[in-house]
Amino acid sequence: GWVVAAVVRPPTVRERAAVMAKFVRIAQHLADMHNYNALTSILSGLNSSAVSRLRFTAAEMPPALQRLRTTLE
Repeated sequence: GWVVAAVVRPPTVRERAAVMAKFVRIAQHLADMHNYNALTSILSGLNSSAVSRLRFTAAEMPPALQRLRTTLE
């Protein structure tokens, strides 16, 4: 989907981490607005096999966003 393409497209780990962090922040706003349909779509993209294999990319995100991502899942 679109989330997966947006995360894997940037050529560097730092750029991919920035995109992933942006989606985590968007997911938090969606949860706050109780928009669970869009939240599920974004989380599905972040949990897809193509994105979940990017362990170095996830490790580049700030620790607070890593914890937030785990909480949202």
